[in-house]
Amino acid sequence: MKPSYLLFKKTSVWNTLVSPVPATLLPLCPSEAGHFFALPGYNVQRAFHNSYLLLFSIKGAGRLTTAQNEYTLSPGEAAVIDCHKPHSYANLSGDWEFLWLHFSGPLAESYAESLKAIAPEKCTVADAGHIKSTFLDVINALNAGDTYNLLKINRLMSELFFCLFADASGPSSVSGTDALIRHATEYIDENYASDINVKALSKRFGLSEYHFIRTFKRIAGVPPHTYLINRRIAEAKRMLALSSDTVAEIAAKCGFSDSAAFIAGFKNRTGTTPMRYRKDFNKP
Repeated sequence: MKPSYLLFKKTSVWNTLVSPVPATLLPLCPSEAGHFFALPGYNVQRAFHNSYLLLFSIKGAGRLTTAQNEYTLSPGEAAVIDCHKPHSYANLSGDWEFLWLHFSGPLAESYAESLKAIAPEKCTVADAGHIKSTFLDVINALNAGDTYNLLKINRLMSELFFCLFADASGPSSVSGTDALIRHATEYIDENYASDINVKALSKRFGLSEYHFIRTFKRIAGVPPHTYLINRRIAEAKRMLALSSDTVAEIAAKCGFSDSAAFIAGFKNRTGTTPMRYRKDFNKP
């Protein structure tokens, strides 16, 4: 007979971080994560685990128990457990589908305690689809072992907590328009190499061009076009430092119309040329 904590379907995913650098250097350090389809009888009980645990329920329900509380985690609800203290979580009935993430790091306690301060037990997620998608991106990214990927994981984890903070604080904390702009920045982050323009972006997110630019600048700190160029330059820096691609190849991969536009934009924002940046970066 399987131990109770192994009672989950074979389709479940359990990934552990593969990292080439000390994970403690990261603000948030994921150690392992998974997408579980727990069977009846599934039960985890611990006296201590050196991490915090983020749980997000998708289907079914789980029972969470700490020294202070015992509560049900229903679909669309998330909770953080301080695993340094005795705790347990179990399948409440039927099959329980949930996502989980163990994390530590310099900012782990601050993130966990800040969320618990406004949602002592759990919080109801407004955009469950977005949380699930971001959570799964974190889980899948744990298998890659490069430094850039670790930074990507930290960005995704920060996004998870940003959404949870907003949802736990109440619906008035983030307006519908603000949420659209947040999704717009994510769209740019994922599609910076494409032919993106402000007019098309504003139309995509259902806002007038004027309102889109004004709101984007208020939330992101810079206009959308500037955000796009900065994102392209940031990716170009990574390619210059870590690849042997030519300047022309990097310009194309980062969405610039040609090498001249790339060099001018790069120098305008960094004060140096792409080739000089590569040479300086690779100096012993």
